[in-house]
Amino acid sequence: MNERKYSSLENFSNIICPSDLKNQKDRTLVYGYDLERNTFHLYLKDNLFHRIIYNDKISDKIPTTIIDEDYNLENIELHGCIPSKRVYPECSDSDFCKILISRGICVPFTKFTERKENKIFYGYIGS
Repeated sequence: MNERKYSSLENFSNIICPSDLKNQKDRTLVYGYDLERNTFHLYLKDNLFHRIIYNDKISDKIPTTIIDEDYNLENIELHGCIPSKRVYPECSDSDFCKILISRGICVPFTKFTERKENKIFYGYIGS
């Protein structure tokens, strides 16, 4: 193998694509918060990844401040799949988290808290 092929292997092992998921249904994949207490929401919609980080949430539908947003991603770096602080296990997809863990990513779960309702999307999904 030459250096270019080796580099492509390194990059390949550090990314995940929607096609890596067995379940292709639209849903929240990872929901949590970062060190600044901003909400982190990674979700699958229309067979693409979408990631949004926001704060000052008025409701699940209206954040007042969007910190960062990436829509229509055909792949995403593994480290970009988790927030810098905690992940809510009851709002995140177990199969997706298993993939992250199997690829060496430590998912920083917080304490499990039972939710009254199951949702497809747990956070703001952008416009």
